[in-house]
Amino acid sequence: MSVVIQQPVVWIVLVSAIVVGAIHTLAVRGVHDSAVSPGQGLQPPISAGLSVVGILLPAVFVILQINSGHLTKPALADLFVASAWLSLSVLFGLYVAYVAVTRPGWGHGTKYCFGYQLIALLAGVCVFFWGIVDVVFPLIGRQG
Repeated sequence: MSVVIQQPVVWIVLVSAIVVGAIHTLAVRGVHDSAVSPGQGLQPPISAGLSVVGILLPAVFVILQINSGHLTKPALADLFVASAWLSLSVLFGLYVAYVAVTRPGWGHGTKYCFGYQLIALLAGVCVFFWGIVDVVFPLIGRQG
């Protein structure tokens, strides 16, 4: 756990996600709910976000499996944090997909959780690619 806390990318992404989440919350708070149900309009972006996570989350496990003997602690920490962010994105996405279809209107936190899904997805992708860099650079150095 101390390796995760010592990673600067973890703190950068966490602070950025909190700031962007606060801005999103304040921005959406002032928006009036429309009479149109979000079910039709939100399904494509929610599905796209869930599809991206559905590809990247197993990719984390494939990377861990292939390089199991050669992973450094920072790379392992980055991939763990990336999978946590991506899992959080899945939770928000599934909640919004369920509420947008089953309950009419923008109530029940739909407009907030949709933004949080995208923020968690962006954070997960950033940490995932940082973890890929931590995995690939030691392998390149070992080759040459």
